[in-house]
Amino acid sequence: MTFGLIWAHHPQDQESLLVELSTLIGSQEVPIHVRNQIAGNLYLMIKAKGVVKFLLVEAVDCQNTLKHVFSILTESCLQTFTSASTALSELQMHCAHILISLMSLNNRKYHIPGETSEKAKLRQKALDQGILAVLLNVHLNSQNEQLRQFLAEEFLERLEE
Repeated sequence: MTFGLIWAHHPQDQESLLVELSTLIGSQEVPIHVRNQIAGNLYLMIKAKGVVKFLLVEAVDCQNTLKHVFSILTESCLQTFTSASTALSELQMHCAHILISLMSLNNRKYHIPGETSEKAKLRQKALDQGILAVLLNVHLNSQNEQLRQFLAEEFLERLEE
């Protein structure tokens, strides 16, 4: 059964599904390439506004759901990166994509009337959950230069909009 079918037909399981995916991403027992695939798929799911709205507004405990994503990014501040850690760097990039998507930043390419107020509400919920603080901390303190550059380009430049 695909994610879309589970999401549509089992609304009571939506939060537990997101918690389980986040837990798998943070698990050291799961191989890193599998964690990367799960994080990439979670990012694709979060690109849907309905999932963002559910996670930030309707979910009982957003911080618990995202704690593994937060921890992977904050660990980047403590680790020294080598060429051998490209899989871990990729996982951190996926986690950054997830959190940036949750921030509901405006797209510079086009403006759709009526979406501005809804995006502003979602952005405020994301701020309340500490997503901005985590992303800023990672940008300032991460040892992963590629991650820092990505956050500067994709997050900080769009933050003022």
